[in-house]
Amino acid sequence: MQTLMTTGSRKQAGLLRRGLLASAIGLTSVGSAVAFAVPAGATDPAISQPNHMIVGAGSATTYDMMVKLGTLFNAAPTCDLYQPDTTKVQPLDFTCASIANPTQNGNAGQSSGRYVVAPTVANVPVNPFGDVAVQEPPVGSSTGIKMVNDQGTVAGGHWSGANSNGSYVNVANFIDYARSSRNYKSTDYKGLNLVAYAKDGISWSHFTSTGATKTVATPSAAVSDMTQTDIQNVFNGVITNWAGPFHSTDSLGTHNTGGTSAPIIVFSAQVGSGTWDTFSGWVGSTAGGKTYKLSDSSNPVNCYDTQDVTTCQGPAVILENETTSIKVQNLPAALQTPTNSAVKAHFTGLTDVPAAGLVPATESALSSEATTAAAIVAPAVCSQWIWGCTVTKTVNKIPHVNGKVTTYGYKGVFNLNVPSDEVVKADSFFYFSVGKYNYQCGIGTALKSLISTCGGSQPTKYYTYALGNIAGVTPSKTNVLGGSSPFASVRLLYNYYSNGSNSLIPAASPATLNFIGEQGFLCRPQTNTDIDPTTGATYLSEIQAAISVEGFYPLSGGAASGTVNTTPLAMGTLTHPASTVTAGTAYAPFTNERMAAFVGAGGTADTGYCLVSSTDGNSSS
Repeated sequence: MQTLMTTGSRKQAGLLRRGLLASAIGLTSVGSAVAFAVPAGATDPAISQPNHMIVGAGSATTYDMMVKLGTLFNAAPTCDLYQPDTTKVQPLDFTCASIANPTQNGNAGQSSGRYVVAPTVANVPVNPFGDVAVQEPPVGSSTGIKMVNDQGTVAGGHWSGANSNGSYVNVANFIDYARSSRNYKSTDYKGLNLVAYAKDGISWSHFTSTGATKTVATPSAAVSDMTQTDIQNVFNGVITNWAGPFHSTDSLGTHNTGGTSAPIIVFSAQVGSGTWDTFSGWVGSTAGGKTYKLSDSSNPVNCYDTQDVTTCQGPAVILENETTSIKVQNLPAALQTPTNSAVKAHFTGLTDVPAAGLVPATESALSSEATTAAAIVAPAVCSQWIWGCTVTKTVNKIPHVNGKVTTYGYKGVFNLNVPSDEVVKADSFFYFSVGKYNYQCGIGTALKSLISTCGGSQPTKYYTYALGNIAGVTPSKTNVLGGSSPFASVRLLYNYYSNGSNSLIPAASPATLNFIGEQGFLCRPQTNTDIDPTTGATYLSEIQAAISVEGFYPLSGGAASGTVNTTPLAMGTLTHPASTVTAGTAYAPFTNERMAAFVGAGGTADTGYCLVSSTDGNSSS
């Protein structure tokens, strides 16, 4: 297995610039590493503490939020990188410049006399060495975690056998941590710490109106609530029509009769996304002794005939939180046009069908056997095609022998329906991140009065997308955080890092932990007193605002009552905390020693604005 550069050499060089290097193996990196250029005959310049590029990869759900938090971190004051005295050395590695360093008199002076002034907590408490946090494009939570596992070049490491579906793949060997919207699994490798910094919910979702020129209520418009059992039944093909009924026997004591008759077209997010993983685990879909994943093609949904599982196509898989993908072209091919040969064969010869009993033998029979259009009814086989059929009814007339025209009945033209994007949206069932819904749908903002942008731009302003309630509980801020009526389907939003205890996975860098670790920028209790000199606000208020503007809910001591406040909470303990990695490094005063000082001043150990957990108890290395 080849890689661009070892994690170790990249950390030593300290420089990582996006898009600078294309690998000979065809991997073009957006976070590629470059080494220092050293003049011929010169020694490598002395390096004290160059800055680091901190690279996150993984979740689509948390991508925008982590970009905002990274921007806040990057803008924090740092040590002086610019040397104002032109007679002294200007570092070219983003090392903190020194007022006391000597003039550059050849290589010897460069390597032996350069001195770097160490930043202090008092003047640069957040980002002392000018590190830069960047985000790689979304690839899914589980993929991001796998990328962290596959870092390094240690003998026997996971990088050497990195594969996807049995095929060996290249690894971007510069990923410092994984963005994730899912909790760890028992199958994850041990040696990973999870740092949760926000909370989110996931609920079922649907269109409640469509229309090109006016609002048209969808078949599901009247359905606002489902139980966990209802959702299981939808994914397992037990409930296949929006007419329901839903939660008719649950503890609520209510009976939701459902909407109007129309097939439920089931969509699911891509496998590997944290949204899919979390909702799939919560739903726990089972039927007939078989467990179904939400994106499994064997699920008995989207069927020609709801009584015949052999004609079922399984959920239509699209990207998470993107309702623009709910359209005909993303349905299984067999659902896009009438392809069921048995159904099509039945319609052969039914193009022109007189009403039953009106096969006249004589003209007198015609005049005495008149009937109505209502007598022409679509054949039962129409129900075998998921979209049904359309019957066009017209008066059937035949000429009299004397040239007059006699009405003898009606004829019906039967056509199998072909779905439109509007029909697919109107009949669709999906699930959505509460936070992404809050943000994309402009909840509580002026955006709500504009053309809906829920999950992407909709065709017209008459399209409305909605989150459903679960067992009578709305996915509100109070309920998602855990108030008196907690929402059932919730999750924490994490950053994963390697704690160094698994010898096959390189430990995260101290720079990374100063940003996303449990004693880092996103978590430490001192952010409630550290002031952003640009705005005059505390960094905690700015962190919470960056999380909230994305529709998610920051963690704090108020979570139990369904609120966000400035009170730190007990974060939990770790067997291999970040302090074991940062101890003895230039970052220790800003992480380990700051936390010790907080405790010494009367604070409580392991408190902050995050929650921690670990895969250390897992068996797989």
